[in-house]
Amino acid sequence: MSIPPDAYVVIIREQMRLLRQLPREPARLRVRQLAERIDADVARGEVEFDSHEELEHFFGYLRQMVQHELPAGIGYQLRDLIEIVASKHLELPALRQEQEAARKKATEGALRDLAKIDRTVGTPLLFFLGAGASKPEPSNIPLVHELLPELWSRSNQLETKPLESLQKWCQVNEITNIEEMLTAVYIARVLIRRPSVHGLLRSVLYPRLAENEPLSVRDIDAVSQFDNTLSTFFSLLVGTMLSAEPNSAHQAVARFVKQVPEATILTTNYDACVDLALDSAGVPYHYVIRGATGDGAIRLIKMHGSINWFYCENCQGLQMPTVQHMRESGANGIPYPVTGVCQTCRASSQQFIVPPTAFKYLAYPPIVQVWDEGRQAFETARMYVVVGYSFSDADDYLAKMLLKALGEQPDKHVVIVDTAKETIDRFRGYITRHARAFDEKRIHDFLGSGADILPRIVDTLVGAWAGVPKPPKTPRRTKAAVPAAPVPDGRQPENA
Repeated sequence: MSIPPDAYVVIIREQMRLLRQLPREPARLRVRQLAERIDADVARGEVEFDSHEELEHFFGYLRQMVQHELPAGIGYQLRDLIEIVASKHLELPALRQEQEAARKKATEGALRDLAKIDRTVGTPLLFFLGAGASKPEPSNIPLVHELLPELWSRSNQLETKPLESLQKWCQVNEITNIEEMLTAVYIARVLIRRPSVHGLLRSVLYPRLAENEPLSVRDIDAVSQFDNTLSTFFSLLVGTMLSAEPNSAHQAVARFVKQVPEATILTTNYDACVDLALDSAGVPYHYVIRGATGDGAIRLIKMHGSINWFYCENCQGLQMPTVQHMRESGANGIPYPVTGVCQTCRASSQQFIVPPTAFKYLAYPPIVQVWDEGRQAFETARMYVVVGYSFSDADDYLAKMLLKALGEQPDKHVVIVDTAKETIDRFRGYITRHARAFDEKRIHDFLGSGADILPRIVDTLVGAWAGVPKPPKTPRRTKAAVPAAPVPDGRQPENA
């Protein structure tokens, strides 16, 4: 039975009231779910409209309500999603064409501004790739807030449904993304190993209780079982990423660093898409972690580890087989393990993937070296090209590295590429609030997919920086040609 639009608006207003009470990340996920619900309800005829004009008025009212009743962050996101839903159901090609024309005009203007930036030989540039860089086809790697649903789906397709208990636990506790889940599991592990910490935590959270109740055997067993479950969880995660292919954003980065070797690549992703792109382009690179070095090679800083890194807690040894070797093993019917045997001390080694939790710095001691290299890369770079980074709470330390670098040298430039205007606005606001000496005109934002826009950014920068004539009306400067990076043998060491 259909309901009148006025009654449906009341339902949506109640959902927005609940949104205002949620933390940022759960709210962002709920915003997408709400937009999908509106789309589905209108498509199924759950809302009764007497005319096309009434439908148009309905979406216009929703946009105004969102703008006035929600905080700017989630409000922008929901408004943009409602625009998409409205365009779909109102069939307004003229509006879509107008929006696309405005976006194209903004992109062309931003590219012209990039071409005007002066560059001297040796100017370091930092590519900062977030999860959004590996989302477009053919990589197709889910974003952080999409990972849990994707892994639940893959697990439920297996006969034994190995993650069923973990999925139910997350549903009961209203955990909706991988950061929350892994943080909760980590805290639970600490509590069962150190009862005194559990007692202290209870006394802080529940001071009115007469005494602290110890953890039951059942609670300890339940948490202990998560270790086996998480091994399955990470095997599904690695399987998702190991088969991923580089998209045009990764290929553009590889093309740039081959021609401008002063650049550095830093990524929060543990997929191997950019690694494979560098291999295909014949660009030598090295992971800035113990035992992996390379003179004259591009620095590839993987802040959260990588699917082809393995770590032994016993001797703290590292093993880094090439991604191609891992793929070839799978192609030959040899399953590549998530855990294995350390070739140095013969103890157990496990995948060096630092989960996106608030406690990531405690997981693997060798990652400190990577973070130190990342900090230095932020400090020395004169331009940052940031693609698909969402400024999540679990990665707050990265935002602080960037802000510190901008505060100390405000003559730098920041290029932001993202599919969500809300993310770009939040990024701009974050910089202007905390790096007050930084000129906002030095922020160049591009709304759209990195796979579509980053190749154009790379072409613009390489053209302007390598001596190719700049666009019309821009004063030409004589630039020294930048030599291409030498073609390497290109492989990472099998063992470190």
